[in-house]
Amino acid sequence: MINGKNGLVLITGSTSGVGLNTLKPLIRGGWNVLAINRSNKRALIESSKILSDAELDKIEFLEIDLSNLNMVKDGCNQIIEKFGDSLKVIICNAAVYKPRLNRPERSAQGFENSMAVNHLGHFLLINLLLEKMLSSNFDITIKEKVMKKNKVFVHYLWEGSKYESGETYHFSAMEILYLTKKRSLVERIEGLWS
Repeated sequence: MINGKNGLVLITGSTSGVGLNTLKPLIRGGWNVLAINRSNKRALIESSKILSDAELDKIEFLEIDLSNLNMVKDGCNQIIEKFGDSLKVIICNAAVYKPRLNRPERSAQGFENSMAVNHLGHFLLINLLLEKMLSSNFDITIKEKVMKKNKVFVHYLWEGSKYESGETYHFSAMEILYLTKKRSLVERIEGLWS
């Protein structure tokens, strides 16, 4: 990987849409990119369609299924070991949206899958990498976007309750905004595999 002048940016979900189309502007802006996806093969195929070989040289692909919290933890350890404090930016883009499901899909740890990917996986990823980012010698700017909604709440799926996958997607997206500063949750999530 060629050294980018700005350092390393991590982006999740770069196989299509916004994530895929963000790669070129990041590389042209002087960044090296760490692309986190469920499938490195698919990520490489899709990015090869829009990027030159020289641009592809500035991307490192790491396969992590964000719905599996054990994979997130192991992946973060690999990132810290390989890249140290060169990580400067995290872009949380990956999401699962399956509004037509009649029954919920479950993650390896038993969470509803869109909540696991869209919220829990990203939350754990950020919290495991944030300490290393904050200890680097570079300035880090954290920007927040506030969503104005009447209420923010957690949607728990209880046994026997009606499953509405489209609503679960929206709730999981709200949760990442709401709980970004709730550090104690990461300790509870980490306790799942200890």
